[in-house]
Amino acid sequence: MYNYALLPSLQQFNKILAHELVFFLEDTEAVDGQIEMDAPMRRQVLAQLGVTIHADDSPMAEEFSQALPIDLMSEEMSDELETETEVRLILGEESYILWMKIAALPNSLIRIPLSELQEEDFAPLFRNSLIMALLVLAGGWLFIRLQNRPLTALENAAKLVGQGEIPPPLPEKGASEIRSVTRAFNQMAKGIQELEQDRTLLMAGISTIFARR
Repeated sequence: MYNYALLPSLQQFNKILAHELVFFLEDTEAVDGQIEMDAPMRRQVLAQLGVTIHADDSPMAEEFSQALPIDLMSEEMSDELETETEVRLILGEESYILWMKIAALPNSLIRIPLSELQEEDFAPLFRNSLIMALLVLAGGWLFIRLQNRPLTALENAAKLVGQGEIPPPLPEKGASEIRSVTRAFNQMAKGIQELEQDRTLLMAGISTIFARR
């Protein structure tokens, strides 16, 4: 989740860093696995960004192994540098750390501390996300309750019919399927009521006939 929050800021930083690294790669030569830089000004710019270079078998490389790959940034940086580049991100002790493995720099890893991005900076984001999630859950629960109300009323009315009582017509609410079922139930209840009235009249007529005899 941190990565999704960080991506917009990192993508902007990605382009700036890629611009400096392009010149860095042009002015860098690998000599016996060691890195030499022939452009002091560019080296100074990278140093101000906190960029450091480490051998891929150094103790610091363990941090690269533990970092989480970011495929989108890897693709963008590969396009910018025109060489295969793997970008990874990890939360360090003081800030997030961006690691880069560039094919044009064999046996080397680039480490960039993102000192402006602190974990606590994203506390409001996660708090708001949690509130939004709770609101969505509450809204879903309320929606289901509203959808189930006609079914509950239908259930109670069916129980009354089973006890010999005819309930008043139910309001046709809810989804189309529920409205159809409610309409059919109302028609059935009305039919039962009419049959009950006919039976009552019939029994009254029979009683009158027997009374006359």
